[in-house]
Amino acid sequence: MMKVNENDSIQDGIWEKDEYKGPKPKNPYVSYKSGVDRYNFKKNITPQNRVLIDITQNGVRNREISNLLMTASSGSETKVGESVGYDFINFPVSIRISYKTTNKLQTVFYQVEFEFEIYEPGDWKLELSN
Repeated sequence: MMKVNENDSIQDGIWEKDEYKGPKPKNPYVSYKSGVDRYNFKKNITPQNRVLIDITQNGVRNREISNLLMTASSGSETKVGESVGYDFINFPVSIRISYKTTNKLQTVFYQVEFEFEIYEPGDWKLELSN
């Protein structure tokens, strides 16, 4: 608790040993999604500024993807293993992904679109599940 204008006040943010270090970073924001069952953002502890994307279906890597299109407000396209994404990003970054894939029974194709923003620098991984 701290005093502001002689009144008690609560300061929300990051604290270390009773010392205020700054505001909490904003969580990634999804501005649009279509055809996505689940998604999960994870921040890894490395010095890189990148976003890698894994696309899964039925718990395994989705191999039925066509017409993959990705755009980002900064960075260079990269591929690490089977993950795709952007390296050397200036944050905040906006990324848009679209592709066609089959449904879970692999009987029909449909369009997937996913748009998001990440505000905090770091080494991010996004898992999209269809």
